[in-house]
Amino acid sequence: MTQHTRSHPPQAGFTLIELLLSMAFVGFVLMFIVFAIFQVMGNYNKGVAVKNINQAARSIAEEMTRFIRDTNSEAVNLNEVSNGRACLGGVSYVWNITDSTVNKYTNNNPVGLVRVEDAAGALCAPAGGPYPNVDPKKAITLTSNQIWVQNLQLIMGANQKLVNVTIRLSTAGSNQPTGPGATCEGGVTGDFCAVATFTTTVSTRNGGQ
Repeated sequence: MTQHTRSHPPQAGFTLIELLLSMAFVGFVLMFIVFAIFQVMGNYNKGVAVKNINQAARSIAEEMTRFIRDTNSEAVNLNEVSNGRACLGGVSYVWNITDSTVNKYTNNNPVGLVRVEDAAGALCAPAGGPYPNVDPKKAITLTSNQIWVQNLQLIMGANQKLVNVTIRLSTAGSNQPTGPGATCEGGVTGDFCAVATFTTTVSTRNGGQ
């Protein structure tokens, strides 16, 4: 009796080296995708930061401009601007520069930048004593704890009719500007920072007289 042995074709498969190379390639692709996602999210966060700072600075500048335009020059008190206070007739503004705590609420918490109904201009009149603190119930907050006031200047022109307004805001915390001139050089945690400056000149209500 004759027996026939049937041969089988060799089984195809991957060698260990081929598997390692494939895993390395897949890992590289995944790393590239993750890096790209971080880049996109970083650009998005930076865009949001810049947008928020620009909107805040523009909104505050426009608001101050509106109040100055509706106020006679005699009612504008800018003598205490260097101390973070400006009184524009019926309203007053109180602020701190960056993380200063000079100006406070009545509960002793530091003020960021607020607008207060102050018909008598009492917040700009220390009368030889300490500045009155701000009643939080009467204050409208204009900046969040993520925004700092880098500079806020209101300067009355020589003719006592025009007011020059300069507002410089920035992100706070790890996103705060660094270096000379408080410019954005990157946050200490790799986050993004933003700075916005708005300057305008506005006439008081009797400026044309």
